[in-house]
Amino acid sequence: MSTQVETVSPTMPPPMQLALEANFGSVARWQASFVALGQSLADGSGTVVLAFDPKHGCLVNDFLMGGTTIDPATAQNGTVTLLAIDPHAQAGPAPGNDDDKTRVTAFVQAIHWPDVYARYVDAVHAATAHLGATADEASTMGTVLDVRRAGVYNQAEHRLPNAQWRNPVDVATWGADCRADEPVLVYCVYGHEVGRVTALRLNAAGVQAKYLEGGIDAWQRAGRPLQPKP
Repeated sequence: MSTQVETVSPTMPPPMQLALEANFGSVARWQASFVALGQSLADGSGTVVLAFDPKHGCLVNDFLMGGTTIDPATAQNGTVTLLAIDPHAQAGPAPGNDDDKTRVTAFVQAIHWPDVYARYVDAVHAATAHLGATADEASTMGTVLDVRRAGVYNQAEHRLPNAQWRNPVDVATWGADCRADEPVLVYCVYGHEVGRVTALRLNAAGVQAKYLEGGIDAWQRAGRPLQPKP
């Protein structure tokens, strides 16, 4: 049987896709990891979850022992479960059988991603309530980073004054170059999960980061200055 892993539903919201890419390298790599863990659940001995870790601002695949399905809204060990595979619904032959992989892959391909994304947004907002910066506070920040998604940034014409663009997918890489003693402001379009998670991950790395409340949209509507992209 082929080991090729296909990507998931095209209905996945772009920010959810970005989150999976930032944490697993690609959607396909996330799916491969999730399916591999799910194969061991054929006997109903545990649950595999996709969870959000608010302490580190990242997504993780986790294996939890026990024979009951986890409510996606339930926090487990400090993480918030976004998606749980039902071991009983996927019951089949012994773990590792190709039939098991087919069942688990079918489960993944049938995921209703808008629901998963909604839980992700709720978890992110709860974890970042203390990291918001108003427009007035933003003016005092030492470094300003534009972390709009690449496709959104490429189509934009303006940015905040002196802002530098950084790809939020690669925050684990460029975040290492940020100085721990210099406050950093990040902003996305609306101040939702892209900017919030980036700020959360920078703080987990020891950087004093905040996100701009309302994003560049609120900044512009307030009549604050913008600058053409270089």
